[in-house]
Amino acid sequence: MSHGNLSPRQKMINMMYLILTALLALNVSAEILNAFVLVNDSLIKTEANIGAKNSEIYAGFASKNEANPAKVGPWKAKADEIGKISSELVEYINNLEKTLLTQAGENYDLFKKKGAIAIEKKSDQETPTRVMLEEKGQNGKLRSLELKAKIIEYQKTVKNIFKGIDGSETLIKNMDSNLNTDDIKGSEGNIVPWHIAVFHQLPLVASITMLTKLKTDILNTESDAIANLYSQVDAKSYKFTDLNAIVKAEKGYLLAGERYTAQIFVGASDSTQKPEIILDNGKRVDSFDNMKRGIYSVQASGYGEHVLKGNIVVNKPGSTEKDSFPFETSYLVAAPSVSVSADKMNVFYIGVDNPVTVTAAGTPASAVSASISTGRILKKSGSQYVVRVRKGPKARVSVSANGRTLGTKVFRVKRVPDPVATLGPSSAPYYKGGPIPKSTLAALSGPRATMENFDFDLKFKITSFSVSCTIGGFDEISATRGSRISAKQKALIRKAKRNSRVIIENIRAKGPDGSVRKLNDLVFKLK
Repeated sequence: MSHGNLSPRQKMINMMYLILTALLALNVSAEILNAFVLVNDSLIKTEANIGAKNSEIYAGFASKNEANPAKVGPWKAKADEIGKISSELVEYINNLEKTLLTQAGENYDLFKKKGAIAIEKKSDQETPTRVMLEEKGQNGKLRSLELKAKIIEYQKTVKNIFKGIDGSETLIKNMDSNLNTDDIKGSEGNIVPWHIAVFHQLPLVASITMLTKLKTDILNTESDAIANLYSQVDAKSYKFTDLNAIVKAEKGYLLAGERYTAQIFVGASDSTQKPEIILDNGKRVDSFDNMKRGIYSVQASGYGEHVLKGNIVVNKPGSTEKDSFPFETSYLVAAPSVSVSADKMNVFYIGVDNPVTVTAAGTPASAVSASISTGRILKKSGSQYVVRVRKGPKARVSVSANGRTLGTKVFRVKRVPDPVATLGPSSAPYYKGGPIPKSTLAALSGPRATMENFDFDLKFKITSFSVSCTIGGFDEISATRGSRISAKQKALIRKAKRNSRVIIENIRAKGPDGSVRKLNDLVFKLK
């Protein structure tokens, strides 16, 4: 009755069963019979708990199998077979239980509802002896021998399912102990067959408890078996602690017109294990980051393609053996190249400072200079420049070093986009129209020119606008200069009725380049 995973409560129930069975040989008292009632009911509760646990494991199998049937399917099939034979044996024992109780004249349905306390003939020894040791089952054997044969067949099937599976030794040992049907040595030293020892002259309540215990042991075996199989799903899989997006390009250097092709996937790494990285020339990579990823660094020399290949060696899962994963990649060493990039937007705007970064591969920033075809370009520090343009539609930036032109890049030149008229704070959330309380509208200082989705710190100033609304069926309008709502305009807003419209229109804004823009109208509905 030993079991590696039994809870303290289950161990106590098993010990009580052994003690009560021993006491039966001395005295069939009411106290002992009632104790069997308690043990039986406790075993039934244990059955339910194990069943719930097993259901969770089967659900886990189903979920994993849906995600990866090729990997999980074989193990799920074994678990399903364990579940099938366990259910069949438990159902057979349930039928034996029903036969015992009905032939003893007991109400089986009441027993299933209330438990062993509902058994009236608890001390009945004649019925278990007759049903199990005198009457034959469906295959022509005594029912007790038929039960024994089914238990042995169950053990045999479980062992076949686990044949060749690592880590199943404890499971098999516990199953053989819990479902042991070997002959028993009697108190006088004589050998008593198992089926005689467990059913001969055993009171009805004790026989029912014996069958309940058998069901519990079968469910425990099923639980250990499917848990073992569930662990096998990933037993030989590599364990990873981190996932990273990886882009692996076929080529690291392309000419104009060539096709760029890359593999994009999620790569896994294990930050708990540092691999061995051995290059084809015999050198080892000794530098690693905190994720245990090897860092290879070498001074580039010699133009053209260079190949890097070798092997990454790691421990096999749960083993001291090694797995080797070959790798090969290449890189191209080329002559210095020029890069000109606009820091904020890939376009130059008229009238504003456009920050630009200019670099020439292999050339120090101090030796690099830049010029522009329209407007001017000023060096601020290092590789940082500022471009101001006056007209478009294009501007060409040329890069040179040591008196030699290294390259050029063409940029589009655009007019600064119109700002958007808003009302309220200088940053979102602000009003752009729609429902608004009259008191709120009257309290606001005036419209603003807001540069939405524009990276430059550029400010437009409101120079004039008008407020119009319908009062008493007539449209009234009041214009003002500047950016603040005038007292007359506020009075007009206060006179407007609820649900009427107030429009701030004819909004003009002046930009830093001196140009004046007409902005969008703001249409509000008073609440």
